[in-house]
Amino acid sequence: MRIANTMALGNNTVATAVGGVALGNASAASTAAGILGYMPSNADAAQIAAITATKGTQGALSVGNAAGGIFRQINAVAAGTADSDAVNVSQLKAAEAVAAANKTKYYSVNSTGGTNEDNLGAAGADAIASGKNASVAASSKNAIAMGVGAKVLTNSASSVAIGDTATATGSGSVALGLNAQALGSTAIVNTYADGTVAIGNGATANDSLTVAVGTRSKATATSASALGVGSIASGVQSTAIGYESKALNSDATALGTGSTASGSTSTALGAGSTASGSGAVAVGNGATASNTTAIAIGAAAGASSSGAVGIGFLSKANVSDSVALGSNSVASIAGGAAGYVPTNADTAQTAAIAATASKTYGAISVGNATTKQYRQITNVAAGTLNTDAVNVSQLKAVEGTVAANKTKYYSVNGTATGVGSNVNNDGATGLQSMAAGELSSAAGNLSVAMGAVSEASGPGGTALGANSTAASEGATAVGYAAYVGGKDGTAIGHGAAASFAETVAIGHDTQDSAINSVLVGARANGAANSTALGYQAKAVANVGDVALGANSVTAAVVNTAGTTIRGTPYVFAGTDATSTVSVGTGAAVNGVRTVTNVAAGRISGTSTDAINGSQLYATNDAINNLSTTVAANKTKYYSVQGVSSGVGSNADNDGATGLQAMAAGEKASAGGDFAVAMGTEAKASAAGGVAIGSNASAVGTGGATAVGYGSWAGDFGSTALGYGAMAQFADTVAIGHDTQDSAANSVLVGARAGGAANSTALGYEAKANVLNSVALGAGSVSDRAIAGTSGQITSSTALIPYNTTDRTLLGAVSVGNATSYRQITNVADGTEAQDAVTLRQLTGALGSFAVTPTKYFHANSSAPDSLAVGMESVAVGPQTVVNGNNGVGIGNGATVQASAPGGIAIGQAARSVSADSIALGTQASALGVQGVAIGAGSVVNTAGGVALGAGSVASTVPGAAGYVPNGASTAQTAAINATTSTLAGVSVGNAAAGQFRQINGVAAGTVDSDAVNVSQLKAVQTTVQNIDNTAVKYDTNANGTTNYNSVSLGGSNTTGPVSVHNVAPGVAGTDAVNVNQLNSGVASANAYTNTRAAQLDNRIDSVSKNAYAGVAAAMAVQMPASYVPGKTVMRIGYGVFKGESAVGVSMRRTADNNGWSLTGGVGLSRAGVAATVGAEWVFN
Repeated sequence: MRIANTMALGNNTVATAVGGVALGNASAASTAAGILGYMPSNADAAQIAAITATKGTQGALSVGNAAGGIFRQINAVAAGTADSDAVNVSQLKAAEAVAAANKTKYYSVNSTGGTNEDNLGAAGADAIASGKNASVAASSKNAIAMGVGAKVLTNSASSVAIGDTATATGSGSVALGLNAQALGSTAIVNTYADGTVAIGNGATANDSLTVAVGTRSKATATSASALGVGSIASGVQSTAIGYESKALNSDATALGTGSTASGSTSTALGAGSTASGSGAVAVGNGATASNTTAIAIGAAAGASSSGAVGIGFLSKANVSDSVALGSNSVASIAGGAAGYVPTNADTAQTAAIAATASKTYGAISVGNATTKQYRQITNVAAGTLNTDAVNVSQLKAVEGTVAANKTKYYSVNGTATGVGSNVNNDGATGLQSMAAGELSSAAGNLSVAMGAVSEASGPGGTALGANSTAASEGATAVGYAAYVGGKDGTAIGHGAAASFAETVAIGHDTQDSAINSVLVGARANGAANSTALGYQAKAVANVGDVALGANSVTAAVVNTAGTTIRGTPYVFAGTDATSTVSVGTGAAVNGVRTVTNVAAGRISGTSTDAINGSQLYATNDAINNLSTTVAANKTKYYSVQGVSSGVGSNADNDGATGLQAMAAGEKASAGGDFAVAMGTEAKASAAGGVAIGSNASAVGTGGATAVGYGSWAGDFGSTALGYGAMAQFADTVAIGHDTQDSAANSVLVGARAGGAANSTALGYEAKANVLNSVALGAGSVSDRAIAGTSGQITSSTALIPYNTTDRTLLGAVSVGNATSYRQITNVADGTEAQDAVTLRQLTGALGSFAVTPTKYFHANSSAPDSLAVGMESVAVGPQTVVNGNNGVGIGNGATVQASAPGGIAIGQAARSVSADSIALGTQASALGVQGVAIGAGSVVNTAGGVALGAGSVASTVPGAAGYVPNGASTAQTAAINATTSTLAGVSVGNAAAGQFRQINGVAAGTVDSDAVNVSQLKAVQTTVQNIDNTAVKYDTNANGTTNYNSVSLGGSNTTGPVSVHNVAPGVAGTDAVNVNQLNSGVASANAYTNTRAAQLDNRIDSVSKNAYAGVAAAMAVQMPASYVPGKTVMRIGYGVFKGESAVGVSMRRTADNNGWSLTGGVGLSRAGVAATVGAEWVFN
């Protein structure tokens, strides 16, 4: 069959296709016109168009027979120029060289099958999907998915998912690691949040702005950050850093392996630390703060109650607001616990101790009494108030006082031991009781037992003497074997017994037999309400009998109603007697006694008084000598001598003109009703007035009284006693020579005493010159006005606060004057808060200090004392002042200002200025709220800032944006912004003053947020240098710039061309071909010359794409622009150039002194891996 337009040249040649040409022996031309040439799978539109344009329009030219295995070379082929020209081997070699120079390096994928096998996984614009089943959704432009099953889901522009089955959802999210997920959780609208970062196997970040870094790390609440294997941050704005760390509540922070912060705003720092209370802080390995605002600082430290603070290794603060300070210290005494009350403390001392206990917080402990671990508190200033600590100097002073005032001439000798023996001074078990003696016991409150085997078991009981017993309330038993069993009874004497209430038994073996009896004398006895006085006196016949004298005995009552004398009956008074009085035994011999020294009794018809002999004698004498008796009863010893006469002279006894008034004396006048005037010219003109003495005048109303020559009582109720005494104002008293008042309601006693209103002056020339004042003693002056105020008194060693506003002030009491003083003796023990205190009470108080001294706390200074002004504040050290509530100041001149509640200032001149700030070190200053300044001269200016080290200054405010390099992608910018600081900065120097310090001993970091040490930086530098030395790089232009259009293999390091060995057979159009492929290509060039030439051109285009990808890689691997002294800055970059994209990671490490920095980076694109390393120095 003849085929149109065919040509067959050679033996056995066949041309079976229209227009075909068979050239050479056995050649067969069977390929028809219109067959499209080989189309590479990654050919772009232009390449596809060019290949399509050059498809065959005639039957093929064949120089062999492929079906029969016959091939031949086409030799002497000129280099093709047009797309449809054949290419020769030289052109293929050139293309091979270009492909080798631009091949993708350091990048390989070993997988088969899967949805991305045809490189179709990157559906989003400018997206990259690398790995089996890797995919980027069409709506997620500029995204990257790398790894088997890695996915960037819908609406997740600029997101990155790297790792086996890593998933990134949400714009700008990042998921790195096996099963890592960066997911949002706004389920209301069924969308995911933006700005999430999840890095690591199983890492989950599923809320807005969350960051999870590390295997199984989880950040599940807004702005939460979890860094470390198994770390969990589930509270809003919480932070968990470290292996298995957990921040489970809002604003909680957990830092360290296994640390847990579960309370809101709690902080746990250190491996295994736990802060479970709201606002709790636990710092140290295994530290636990398990209640509200509790603080535990130190390895295994614990604070288990609200407000408790434990500082030091194994310290434990177990009760509210307690403080355990120092290693192994335990604070377990709760606030309000009663303090120790010395056995000799009186009521006022006991009340004062109780008052300071009921208002306190939990105890401060610096040791552990249970395990006998104690420590000194040193540098303690001398205490001034009841609640101040006492130092050793005060204790020594007390010791000297006690030694000087020790009990003398007192000793107890006994041999008993054990329970109840009192050998350990434990016999006094009642409140404020006393037991002295072997086996003595004072169980009743306020009781006293003195003597061997003495016992006072009733409240207020007193047992004095061996075997004495006071068994009831108010009982008094004095003497060997004395016994009182009745309430308020008294038994005094050997074997005396008062068994009934309110009886008195005094004498050997004297014993009562009824209540309310008084028995005085050995073996005396009596009935109820009776009195027996004398040896064996017996008042037993009637209730209420009285037996007076030894052996006196009462008899039954005999009442005598009256008698008749000479026919005249007389009725006697007192005929209802119920008891008798006996002064004898009633025996016929020696049974009676006379009653002598009887006072004269009243004589009347109703009198029941005893009549003495003189009265009987007078009666008899009156009967026998009536006239003599009358003469004898005239007025005696009364006379008035005067010369005046006439009106007003009282010569006619007419000076008393007032009702029932009396006037005695020349010219004496008593014009007021009931008035009395006695003395020459004495005058009592007002009702009830009394004027006694020459020229005495009582002219005031209300019973004014004037006694003494020239005395004057001139106003209502006034009293003047003494020569020239004058009481001129209402209700005043003036007693003494020339004593004169000057205002109402004053009391003046003493010659020339004087005083103001409501004052009292007692003593010669005593003066009470201020309202309501008191001057006691000769020459005493009370002239100091007292107003209600509060403040402090400065002494040479202390600032003593005072407050006179809590009571109404009635004026000062003075017992001396400005230059003279006197003691106040015989003062009863004070009982109320405002009572005077006796030396005995002071000694008791000092004794309590002696048995409970403050140990391990001393201070050596002569400067003014510390001052704790704020509520619940602590001030320790000379001139230290704490004005802020709950503040702590320790050191010389440390200050906690009123604006710093909860502030801490420790060190000379340290200052805490704002709330909860801490200044530690000489002249350290904490100016920002909750700022921490540690080190001499350190300063923290910002809220929450930290200045570490001498001279450090912390001024960086929270929220300062981190440096964003030029050209950073949206995802990179979002990642940088997500780590914007939420707290003020930490400073270890002062950049403004050129002061910097190294941070030494830094362990090699493991996660992205760890600090990097120099060894790691050196390793990076070496790696980058090795990459730089071996990497294939673009050529350099004459002006030093990079020539992105030229790559020379070998460069100047070799003398000839560079061989590329072990080249695998090329698959894609842009792949390099090996010699086998080249030979095969040449063999088949006769048939496919035009098509292969077109494909070669396409491959060259692909090479240019690789070049574009290299440009993108260079853009992605930009160095971080931030220069942070002593820190390593890491940057993740993304670059796009002419449709090709790349990712890169770069780092910069800056020296502590900012003098040099090292940089390095690695980029990844379709063209391969790019790496760079560099170093920079700063020269003056």
